Amino acid sequence: MKSSKLNAAFGRVLAKLRKQRGWSQEYLGFESELARNYISMLERGERSPTLTTISRICRSLEISEDEIIRQAVRDLEETGNPSRDD
Repeated sequence: MKSSKLNAAFGRVLAKLRKQRGWSQEYLGFESELARNYISMLERGERSPTLTTISRICRSLEISEDEIIRQAVRDLEETGNPSRDD
């Protein structure tokens, strides 16, 4: 699966979860101890989050790591046929 496509899917899910809570990128960054511009880059699919970053974000959003990844994979499958070459 291409990592850039997965990054984009993760970003869409992250933005959706953040907006569902009525949070700004700045607030999520504060809660996750991450910079607002880094949250923005994640949401645009421009960065690959580390496991530590995913854990911090999930703790803030009160969602499990496996659930956010499951949602990202589901989003990826719904938005196009993922390539398995990465």
